[in-house]
Amino acid sequence: MADSENLENTYYDMVPSDLRTTTTKHNRAEKAGGAVVALTFDDGPGANTAALLSILEREAVPATFFLIGEHAARHPELVKAICARGHQVENHTWSHPHLPTLTPGQIRDEIAKADDAIMRGGAPRPQFVRPPYGEYDSRVVAALANSGKGGVMWTIDSEDWTMQANERTIERATSAQPGFVILLHDFVPQTITAVPEIIRRLRNRGFSFATVGDLVACNPSVCSGSMIFSQSDCGRQN
Repeated sequence: MADSENLENTYYDMVPSDLRTTTTKHNRAEKAGGAVVALTFDDGPGANTAALLSILEREAVPATFFLIGEHAARHPELVKAICARGHQVENHTWSHPHLPTLTPGQIRDEIAKADDAIMRGGAPRPQFVRPPYGEYDSRVVAALANSGKGGVMWTIDSEDWTMQANERTIERATSAQPGFVILLHDFVPQTITAVPEIIRRLRNRGFSFATVGDLVACNPSVCSGSMIFSQSDCGRQN
């Protein structure tokens, strides 16, 4: 993985020039303006991804998408669309397994197959992996390190995956503090309708938005090597 202070430029430079949009430029500028959070969306791409991209483009908000490899392989056009709008595309494994139950070789295969599918969609090689279900142990961390990747958890789980009422998702997501990573899922229809209000409330509190890569570039100590964002200790290493 690139040195953390160079992550932002590295990611931008890897996006093909014909896919760089004004959203990408806005992404890089907005994160310099004080309190910053990262919106992250897991488990896509899928039926709701295009609608989510339209909302993010309208709001000029960058996000990070942790894609399941199987889904990326089925929808390369959506991988390309995510990248084209200046968002960061990262790895959520090939099949969303419980990684601690796998052998080291199987863990490596899950990461490598997802990388390949994402890159076939036109995105740069992922720099990060988000372990499915937030489950990891020392073997998972070692596999990430051997793959040259950092692991990314979250600091707020919106719990949208429980299919709860929108207001509860919004309340949880907007309780963020500076530097928080917010977990959302674009397969949940209610989440798509909640995103504009999440953005509005966070902006009203003075927040701007960044990709995970930009957040790391602003805070080099947050993620280096196989560091893990966790709910209780952002940057804990196992």
